[in-house]
Amino acid sequence: MPASIAKRLDCPACGGSHPVVTRDAGVDCIACEKVEPTGLMRYFPAAFVKVLGAGHFVDQIPARVEGAADKAARLATIEAELHKAEEQDAQAKKLSDLDARLADAEAKLAATKKGKE
Repeated sequence: MPASIAKRLDCPACGGSHPVVTRDAGVDCIACEKVEPTGLMRYFPAAFVKVLGAGHFVDQIPARVEGAADKAARLATIEAELHKAEEQDAQAKKLSDLDARLADAEAKLAATKKGKE
């Protein structure tokens, strides 16, 4: 759920307001830094909300580290796109050269026909 439209609930652990991160058994779950350790879930039946200890893999996703295989795959994709673009440029140049030769040939043919008249 995008943060801009996430439903926010009052937190019974800290008194603040947090966005809903998920639902568990029909109960909204929010993440709060005051609940420790990270990942611990506390249920507040009066507020009908579960509060999770905030941190990595709860409400924060750690930065992804790109491995050698990921970099090789990304490089192959970029090289394929470059090759395709170069082929398209070569085809466009070939087509424009053919157009120019055709225009020259038509002009020569027209001049030859005019000369015979």
